[in-house]
Amino acid sequence: KSTNKAKQLLYKALDPDIFFRLLFVRHNRSDIKKSVYQMFKDVATTEGIYGLFRFFDSTFDIQCTVTGHWMFSAGLDNTGKLSGVNDITDIWFEEPITIDDRRLVMLTKEQFDNLNTRLRTPKAPHKIHLTLNPINKGFFLYAGVINPEIRPEDVLYNIEDFNICNSNYKDNPFLTPEYVENVIVTFKGARAAYGRD
Repeated sequence: KSTNKAKQLLYKALDPDIFFRLLFVRHNRSDIKKSVYQMFKDVATTEGIYGLFRFFDSTFDIQCTVTGHWMFSAGLDNTGKLSGVNDITDIWFEEPITIDDRRLVMLTKEQFDNLNTRLRTPKAPHKIHLTLNPINKGFFLYAGVINPEIRPEDVLYNIEDFNICNSNYKDNPFLTPEYVENVIVTFKGARAAYGRD
């Protein structure tokens, strides 16, 4: 999911017929270098388009040299960077639900709404992209949008405003059959240990 999103956004940056400015975000700025930023570099290399971009290793920002479109990085722990980027068209939050130092960290509704306020340029349509493993039903978007048993009074946003794409291990071309079997056995063992079928 993440590799495909990085690929989609790189090709969007190459489109000369649109205005595009991306802010890619993680919970912690320190996670960006080895995750999203490196993923962009790897995908650009694999796609044979690396030379069409400038990668700024000191700031983890990226510029398409063909179109001039920018992709800026930020962490929620570095809010000054968030307010310093104008005319954002897209925000990509990679792993809004994650485990950090054995602690569950989730993007909150307030943080999501704050990011959404950054999308106010009249130059292009706006989009927030979230790529995540849905490991907790307490995540506000599950509880307030996706939950099939949601009560009308608990709805936070109109589901029609979201494009939800589900995938699983069968959609990942990088997994070997041995790895998949190991994950299935481990998952079944964990469910049995917690008394679930």
